[in-house]
Amino acid sequence: MKGNALARPVRLAAIVAILLSLCACDHAVRAHIGTRYIIEGDPQSAIYPKEIEPRDEDVLITLKEGAPRPEVLLIEAGGRETRFPFATEGSMLVVPAKFGRLRLRHESDSPVDVVEQTAAK
Repeated sequence: MKGNALARPVRLAAIVAILLSLCACDHAVRAHIGTRYIIEGDPQSAIYPKEIEPRDEDVLITLKEGAPRPEVLLIEAGGRETRFPFATEGSMLVVPAKFGRLRLRHESDSPVDVVEQTAAK
């Protein structure tokens, strides 16, 4: 009898924990839904993107045809620049959607920033 009385609260606690973790996963995946990105910099720069769009947990940055591949840097709150991971798919840069401000930089071209703007809820 005592084993049954103890099993019920434990089972209930396990169900609550599972539901909370599912909610956290859903929030993490949907965190950038409603987010848009703006481009700051010289539109004449060879590395100025044609388009920026979210895709799943990534952001696609489409470059102009024939554009050089820029270095991608994360701009931290204090202004410090650190390299940011990315992949390429043709003329697109694929970056994780976990940034507030990125800087694209290439040799003699003017740097260009990609800035996250979260929609008001």
